[in-house]
Amino acid sequence: MKKVKEPGILESQMVVKKPKHHLRRFFKRAPKFLRWVPGFLLIIIIGVALWWGITKNPYFAIQKIDVVGDLTQINIDQILNASKVSVGQNLFGVSLKEIEENILQEPWVESVSVRRQAPSTLWIYVKEQNPVALLLTDKLYFVSARGIAFKEVEQESCRDLPVFTGFEKKDSLITALNFLHFLEGSSDFDMFGLSEIHYNEATGFSLVTLLGPMEVRFGKEGFEAKLNRLKNIWTQAGDKLGRVKGIDLDYSDKAFVKL
Repeated sequence: MKKVKEPGILESQMVVKKPKHHLRRFFKRAPKFLRWVPGFLLIIIIGVALWWGITKNPYFAIQKIDVVGDLTQINIDQILNASKVSVGQNLFGVSLKEIEENILQEPWVESVSVRRQAPSTLWIYVKEQNPVALLLTDKLYFVSARGIAFKEVEQESCRDLPVFTGFEKKDSLITALNFLHFLEGSSDFDMFGLSEIHYNEATGFSLVTLLGPMEVRFGKEGFEAKLNRLKNIWTQAGDKLGRVKGIDLDYSDKAFVKL
């Protein structure tokens, strides 16, 4: 009788393979920062949902818009119209940067700052332009302290300012402002008064005094010595000052007086 071969121990055992947990293995082997991705995504989703809820919540509807600043040439209504924001809009649904950019379109506005004051107030601070001179080209413009011709003169009352001539509107007026500041910084310059500052690329600066009036040529350099020379001439002229039509100081050690 043929013997039946009994299966060996290894053959009789059933091999059971464990399920492969590929995802778990991936996160174990992945860099640490990737393990936090699901958490970050959850936080982002929650944040977006909260922000959406806030920007749609009527509790944060704008009820008051405060405009502050020392305003003389532009009024609050003009600021509000320029802002393009109104009562009833959501306080967190409006763009502060966009509001600032809108208001800066007004030529009399030098700078602006917009803030939210929860739950229902929008705060706007406006710094107004402070013109220091006028620029005369084909038209008359106000000049800012930064040397920019920022607005054409229309019905404004602040016109009692020195006038710059010899420049174009697109030109930088910093050199003219520096010369103006030099003159205004002199304690004795009030005796002359200043009506106009003219610039010529070839001959430099000249000015027209209020008293007289007369033209005084300064050239391009050595302004302090020339100003002292002008004061001496002015004092010595005395009663004859009214006969003087102009003074040329554009020399190193002398001056020419035109009668």
